[in-house]
Amino acid sequence: MTLRTLQQYLMVAICLGLLPEGANCATGVFENRGTTNNAQVDACVFINSGQFTVIDNSFRALPYQTRNTSLFTNEQGGVMSFQPGVILELVTNNTRVFMDSFVNFGDIRVSGLGRFDARSRNVVSSGNISSSTGGRVRLEGNNISVERGALSALIESNVTTDVRLFQPLFFSNPRGVEDIYWGGGIGGQHQLLSVPSSLSIEPTQFGLASAITPIHEVIYPASGAVSTLSNLLFTNHMSFVYTQQIALSNLSTTVVIINTNPMTTNMTIDVRFDPSYLFAPAPVIQLGHTDTNFRDGTIVTNKIYFIDHLLDQTNTPALLTIADNTNDVTFRPRNYQISRGSDFDFYFSNSTVVANSVQTNDTFFRQDFSNTFTTNYRYSAYAARIGDPVTNAMTVFGDGGNLALSDVTNLPGRVEIFSDSLNMRLSRLEAENTIIINTENLQDSSRSLIKAPNVIFNVKKANDTLALTNFVPASVPAFNGFIEAFSASWTNQSGPQSFTYHVLMLDVKDLAVEQAVRLPSLNLSATNLVVQNILNAGRSFVFDSPAVTFQDGTELRLNLNTIPNLLPTNFPSMTHFTNSGIITVPGLADFVGPAGSSGLTKMITDGTILANALNITASSFQSSGTNGTAIVQPSGIIAGGGPLRLVADSAKLESNTNAPGRFFAGGSIDFRANVFELQNQRIETPGKFFLNATNSIKDRDGLGNNLISTGLGFESRVKPPLGDLRGTTIEITVGFNDEVTNVWPAADVGPFIGGFTNNLAVGKLVIDTTNNFLSTDLTRFEGASVSNAIYIDFLELRGQVTNDLAGHLSIADNMRIYFANSNVDIDLLNGALGGKIQWVKDYAGLNSGIIVNVDGRTFLVNEKKFNSRTVDSDGDGQANAVDQRPFEGVVVKTNVVLSTVTTNLGVNITWEAAANTVYRIEANTNLNTTNWVFVTSFTNTATSSGDVSLQEIISATNRPAARYYRISYVP
Repeated sequence: MTLRTLQQYLMVAICLGLLPEGANCATGVFENRGTTNNAQVDACVFINSGQFTVIDNSFRALPYQTRNTSLFTNEQGGVMSFQPGVILELVTNNTRVFMDSFVNFGDIRVSGLGRFDARSRNVVSSGNISSSTGGRVRLEGNNISVERGALSALIESNVTTDVRLFQPLFFSNPRGVEDIYWGGGIGGQHQLLSVPSSLSIEPTQFGLASAITPIHEVIYPASGAVSTLSNLLFTNHMSFVYTQQIALSNLSTTVVIINTNPMTTNMTIDVRFDPSYLFAPAPVIQLGHTDTNFRDGTIVTNKIYFIDHLLDQTNTPALLTIADNTNDVTFRPRNYQISRGSDFDFYFSNSTVVANSVQTNDTFFRQDFSNTFTTNYRYSAYAARIGDPVTNAMTVFGDGGNLALSDVTNLPGRVEIFSDSLNMRLSRLEAENTIIINTENLQDSSRSLIKAPNVIFNVKKANDTLALTNFVPASVPAFNGFIEAFSASWTNQSGPQSFTYHVLMLDVKDLAVEQAVRLPSLNLSATNLVVQNILNAGRSFVFDSPAVTFQDGTELRLNLNTIPNLLPTNFPSMTHFTNSGIITVPGLADFVGPAGSSGLTKMITDGTILANALNITASSFQSSGTNGTAIVQPSGIIAGGGPLRLVADSAKLESNTNAPGRFFAGGSIDFRANVFELQNQRIETPGKFFLNATNSIKDRDGLGNNLISTGLGFESRVKPPLGDLRGTTIEITVGFNDEVTNVWPAADVGPFIGGFTNNLAVGKLVIDTTNNFLSTDLTRFEGASVSNAIYIDFLELRGQVTNDLAGHLSIADNMRIYFANSNVDIDLLNGALGGKIQWVKDYAGLNSGIIVNVDGRTFLVNEKKFNSRTVDSDGDGQANAVDQRPFEGVVVKTNVVLSTVTTNLGVNITWEAAANTVYRIEANTNLNTTNWVFVTSFTNTATSSGDVSLQEIISATNRPAARYYRISYVP
């Protein structure tokens, strides 16, 4: 049933006398097509297409209400205005329930501090509904559509509630202004609490390049004690000067110096001088920034006015007590006015007074002054926080300790929607403080615009994908930050001429014109949840979906004070998580799956995850992004943090881009998986690195490009049956006097090349010790079981360990270090520490091998072996380094002797073997195939080359027609 059909049905029901239960309409239909003011309506159907106005200025004015209205329609072109507000619901003699239908195609406005409330089973509003910043707009119903509509709580009420200059005792702060400190007196002393001092004006005091305030006293409310501010220093400032001859012998000079932030480019600053005061014009400063009105797309300017009447105060600047809440000990110098409204716009018309001079080196200091010490020196000082009155703890300043009033859900200037079903397509929602959206089924939110400093978003999507793309902005245009002011007035003399000075220094460098949007409550539920937005989560954050995706551009930022940890309760049903955004967590980030589960089913991240501690448990984990622990603070990210732990059945840490993937932690890093794959990764910790792969590990050898940096060593206690780390560098940085223990589980197969295959071999190991000769640092290596080793393609030693190997390196009895290359002399390392360090000269890897060409033959050989001055590979009496042909190869003798061993045939093969070389003998029955079968291996342990022989016994009953042999070796 369409809305129009529903309306027609209900009107027929009214005509037939079938009224809603309890309704007793005086009139069936009320219709306004012209202009109606302050009408009392008792009708079941309310239709407005004209101008309907209700204004109640009585002391006890209440929101306007109709009686017995079940159908309410404001047609297109209809304008409705209410003061102080309106509540639209079905009100009978004894009930208050939902209307059947509320429809708005026109314009409904609530002024003052009033509210707009509509409660109906069916709500359609494609028009405008607005209230002032002191009120609210609330829609409540079963089915609500605000498609193409606008809801706002932003109309400027034009009430600044600021200091009234000649009010003797009290003042009220305008919205979004909080007092920080204040002071005022004579000679820099607050209220004459100490002996006043003179003001000495030097040429650099209020200089052109830099300006600095004199020392003065202020009071902070936290302690109530007087504090001395040394000065405020301005280095990026502008000045505005106005001079006026008050009498023949008195020249008045008013100077405004404003310190700005060069990074804040979208703030406008203007200054006028009010000439209507007796002694000198009062400076009026206008700070502004532009914004777009969501209702009609027009450009508006938000403004702050700051006015200083110091010269109008004939005595010591008085302090006014805040009138809003007498429990707050807060004051403000009487000469200051602050406004956030438009009531001082008139100063900036063309007829007002602008600066008529410029500041020079002689503005404050003249050589003909009678004294550099001034007379009649008075001052006032003040600082305030400007902007959203909500702190990180979601409370409001100046609330007298009432937590209910301080909650963002109770702040004035808010828009609220509560529904079972909601269509927000193409809608525009804007509020001064808070927008609240609660729905059981969000049908459509595409191209909607939501703008407020605080957004509460609790929505569900039934049996479908909930995709939220930029549903709230990262920030809204709003003043946010701090201002500091110092004013001084004094006189000086030059002959008969008197000079009166008034200087106002206003610091706005810490005042921004953007306010980050906070999400005090963000609860989303759907079958599949896809988010692309910046999310400043507040006190409640729940994504209830089996599959959650953070797309590129998403940033999730948790609040240290209200929600420091990211826990399974934040993702109660999530089994699949994809992250292409940025997640920052001040506490623990726990990606371990729903409560009671064994972990996530699948987690993929090519974005960034930062937390104080990071814990990931998943059946399948893939990462090409950045994952780390650090100290996450509102001011930024600081190095440090706690541990990082990854547990997975399959862990694939690979980055195929120019930017490597990263894992870093302030504490230890612990990787555990059945299957590990690493490529182009940077793993960094000042703590210990733990690695345990039970089934296999793969780093793509030369394509690995992995770097593992650790400060407290590494530990692996499980050797997988398959895989190595030959494309990985492990770097240990040992601190001054530190003792670092490393544990490794590889099998000890001796100084042979077999130790570099499927044995957790390492491409490069760097032991970086301090260069301080006083350090007693020690790097220890231990086996994970009875007998273990670590096979290293390139061993690099740095620092004191190169000068004193035994003093800085210790190897346990159950451990050996085998290396193929090193930056240290091989002869010094090979056999060191009682033979626990040995050179594997026959292995030529990515970091130890070089390609050589001998007699047209190409070899990949161990670099140190090829250039060795002690190794003679072919046993010809010449060391490899000076041998033109260091690897003569295998010279098989032409005579192959056959002998009979009982009934079998014995084959004797003789060849010239090089010294200290391992040979592999294989056989084949057909040279046209590649089916070479391993026969045996032979090591020539002699120190020189010579003939060696091998005999193979071939069974007489299984003798092949032909048998061929080949002999190979690694140079």
